[in-house]
Amino acid sequence: MNGVLWVKLELLGDNNIKEVFEFESKNKDFFESILPSRPNGYFDYTSFSEIMSEIIDEQKDGQCFMHIIRDENKKLIGRINLHSVDGHVFELGYRLGYDSIGKGYGSKAVKKIIELAFIEYGINIITAGTSSKNIPSQKVLLKNGFTFIKEEKAVLKINEEVIDGYIYELIKS
Repeated sequence: MNGVLWVKLELLGDNNIKEVFEFESKNKDFFESILPSRPNGYFDYTSFSEIMSEIIDEQKDGQCFMHIIRDENKKLIGRINLHSVDGHVFELGYRLGYDSIGKGYGSKAVKKIIELAFIEYGINIITAGTSSKNIPSQKVLLKNGFTFIKEEKAVLKINEEVIDGYIYELIKS
């Protein structure tokens, strides 16, 4: 790709639920080391499939937009999502698999989801939260134009440790 980082966002659909389950299962330990744990039953395929089907239904109503992130080899390397907070403000969330962190995929995927949000989905305000310890994610948000809004004390529990959260915001200009 001549040094240009390539990522593609693909809307979650029935056709990729199994692939997303495999991605989540493969990266479970890594994700739980940096993010709050998933609820009980999340890693049971039947339960996972039901959760994803509900999300797909919510997408049809415009309540959320859940995407998978693919690299230049079309491999699923992450997820990036927009979820309605109140119908006007959407919260951004994303995660990359362990093998894909630190390579620029996160920044590129966030840039693409912002374009989709503002141009195709009609969203005007996006918020995002990180743990106070997740410096790489904070850098990705700042690089993509987000502004730090506030700190929330003791809001996240990761590996039995209570951590502060940082909230960022991006408003369509």
